[in-house]
Amino acid sequence: MGELTRHLRDEVFRYFPREAVSLQPVWSEPDTRQGRIIKKVNFRSFEDLRVRAVYSLPANPTTRIKLPAVLLVDHRKGIPVWGNEQPFERNRWGDRAVLIVETLDRGSRALEQNLRSFADDDPLHHMKRQAMVAGTTLESMQVYEILRSLEFLRSQPEVDPARITIAGQGETGVNGLYAALLDGKLQQVVLASPPGSHRQGPHYLGILKFADIPEVVALMGEKLRLYGEIPSPIQSVVAKAGLERTVW
Repeated sequence: MGELTRHLRDEVFRYFPREAVSLQPVWSEPDTRQGRIIKKVNFRSFEDLRVRAVYSLPANPTTRIKLPAVLLVDHRKGIPVWGNEQPFERNRWGDRAVLIVETLDRGSRALEQNLRSFADDDPLHHMKRQAMVAGTTLESMQVYEILRSLEFLRSQPEVDPARITIAGQGETGVNGLYAALLDGKLQQVVLASPPGSHRQGPHYLGILKFADIPEVVALMGEKLRLYGEIPSPIQSVVAKAGLERTVW
């Protein structure tokens, strides 16, 4: 795992900033709903970009020790809640601190003017081209924003930094998987319905020279929990590694 992580940092994610900018969080006023204290926050990821997030805490925790935490990487774009869907921050999280983050091109940060439009002048297309010119991809930038979100979560006084879980779905969940691999200090990763290969996404420059999604799944071992639709390439490596109990 150490050698792969080194290759990823040196080759695939080599354009991560050498020095992290200060987070400089900006908070909204807190609101209490359904037994949770909810605050909006944004903080710096890259020098000129800010991650948007919602921070949710139990209003009356049953324990006075530091709380376990979940970093939920929001996979949605555009409208965050449909119909009577429960907002993520009001779920039954129990005595957990929860940070729901919108990485670049997710949630209210979605770049497309029209999610069904393929117009070449959409901001999303401009951002993708600019990232490629700089030797990176939009998805690689999302991985870095997840790493910055982990840094922010660990900085919160009520959070136990040794008990943090990353959770995500689809391609966005795979970004969380790679952030967990690069970070190396997380308690658990929860991944829902991932793609079976980087050929479907997410796209990182040069990634297939070193690994594909099934290999990274196997490397995470007992720290990983899978649920939803599991592609056959991932099912195969899970069975070969004897990790069937990681699948819900």
